[in-house]
Amino acid sequence: MFRRVITALALALFLVALLPTHAAAATWSATYAVQPEGPTTLVAQTTTTFVVTTTNTGTSSWLPFAPDPIDLSYHLYDANGRLVVWDGIRTPITAQVDPGQPYTYHGEVLAPSTPGTYYVQFAFVDEGHQWFPPEATTHRIDVVAQQWSGGVTTTSALTSLDSTSASVPVAVTNTSNVTWAYPWTVRLAYHWYDASGALVVWDGVRTDPGRLAPGATATVNAIVDAPLRSGTYTLVFALVNEGVAWIPTSSPSYQVIVTKQTDASFQYDASALTAGAVIRRPLTITNTGGASISSLPLTISWLDAQGRDALAPYRRDIADLAPGASLTLYDNLQVPLSAGAYTLVFDLGGGIVDSRAVTIGAPSFPVTYSLGPVPTTGFIAQTVQVQLSVTNNSSSLISASGCCPEFGRFHASYHWIDSSGRVAVWDGGRSYVPGFGPGDTTSLTLAVQLPDRPGTYTLVPDLVEEGVAWFGAIGPRVTVTVENGLGAAYDTPDDLRSSVFAPGAFTSTAWDMNVTNTGVRAWDGREPIHCAYHIYDEAGNLLVWDGARSQVGSPPSDGPYLGGGITTGGRVACGSFDFTAPSTPGTYVIEFDMVYEGHFWFSQLGVPTHRDTFSVVPPAS
Repeated sequence: MFRRVITALALALFLVALLPTHAAAATWSATYAVQPEGPTTLVAQTTTTFVVTTTNTGTSSWLPFAPDPIDLSYHLYDANGRLVVWDGIRTPITAQVDPGQPYTYHGEVLAPSTPGTYYVQFAFVDEGHQWFPPEATTHRIDVVAQQWSGGVTTTSALTSLDSTSASVPVAVTNTSNVTWAYPWTVRLAYHWYDASGALVVWDGVRTDPGRLAPGATATVNAIVDAPLRSGTYTLVFALVNEGVAWIPTSSPSYQVIVTKQTDASFQYDASALTAGAVIRRPLTITNTGGASISSLPLTISWLDAQGRDALAPYRRDIADLAPGASLTLYDNLQVPLSAGAYTLVFDLGGGIVDSRAVTIGAPSFPVTYSLGPVPTTGFIAQTVQVQLSVTNNSSSLISASGCCPEFGRFHASYHWIDSSGRVAVWDGGRSYVPGFGPGDTTSLTLAVQLPDRPGTYTLVPDLVEEGVAWFGAIGPRVTVTVENGLGAAYDTPDDLRSSVFAPGAFTSTAWDMNVTNTGVRAWDGREPIHCAYHIYDEAGNLLVWDGARSQVGSPPSDGPYLGGGITTGGRVACGSFDFTAPSTPGTYVIEFDMVYEGHFWFSQLGVPTHRDTFSVVPPAS
């Protein structure tokens, strides 16, 4: 036993002897002999080097590898002796340095970003443990501000461009006091200006000139993309320090004639427009390119000051146009509803774009409106009756010509605008307007259906001459908050899972399904709300979405029926469906869901559904 203890103790002492020297008490010290190797006047955020000759005067070896490397670093002080940088960048050793052994470093020093006079004091660091005593002296460096500039010349001037891009030989000179290299990324770019001096392209395609020291020049082939439209342009080359700033660049400008193979011009009079008007003015499109235009889609958009669509874009197709040929269209164009500044954009085929700034004035309308009380809250797709009065301010009779009242020439209607200013509903329901003369006022009941999604909307009443134009008259605008208000809960017997059908069998199945109105909105019977279902296979794949409907309104078998509608808390039977079983045997999922016909399923508004299973089994042979 005693021998085993002695053996274990000897092994432990041997293992301790193998531990790194950091585990035992050690002294860390060095001598320093420092001489500048690089410049001592340098540009902010650039580096220089010093030759540091040292001797390990401590008791432990300096190891160049983890976990405890010994690195050369420095502290940096300003001219007043205040510490600016404590943890200077590291210069590692590449071999072990034992006590008493000399070693020579090339210590790298990074200049701070602020110009001035600084003093460097070198010191070694035992990473993760401690700093060595630093050298006794300091070394002055002077830091000057960065000065960024460059020059660009071309050996072959670009005067014409008839394709999508060109390669232009360009000489790039670094006239800065900074080398164009990491951590900066300097690239050549360009700007395009049209014949009026307006900027067309700012961020031209980039070309990398590579690493350039101050005063150095490199010749590169710059890739220049042509503007989207034909015309005379001015090309100006420029240099950019990516992510920082554009560099002041000495560069001549070049006049370039651009001829695109596919191009067009648009002539359109967008002057003297008033809000809400529908205009019918000639739009002339001329093929100014060198190739035929073949069946391209035309899109006309109104953009507001934030660049958003003020109205739904107008779209149509354009027939073939030979080079130089023109086409004149006479289409109705709706003007935005509100006065203000807009951009009218013509886009032919997604690549030929023309735009112009348009100021839309407040209109002078032939009619004015007044509204009776309008509820400020309501439910999605709910219809409310609103009293509308229309006054004829024109000098003409507003005639109700037509074969019969329901097909009259004029109707009262409305638009819904959402909270972002976009049109949510443009063609509201119609109410017949009888004829009335100048100065007369007619009153009518306007049936207004609220939007079918929750949100805040603005109701805009309007008069329409069918097939001709909306009046777009000035009148009251009412803000209405539209809420969901719908809810449903289902209950079924436990034997639904035991329902078994033959493949493809058709039946009028009566499950004892009841549904409770858990919303705050009554189902009053005037709205087409039905109980229906969806069917999925065991893997969750949808097989039937529009399941057969079951009328909502029959009294449940075990509870009272709330006559005259299903109010909140009302419970009714909802389980008699025409049902066709899937043709393939297996287990299926049926999901019961309420549907507001023509608008939405309750589940699309977040209302929970009810799921159960049934089986399809072939008949016994």
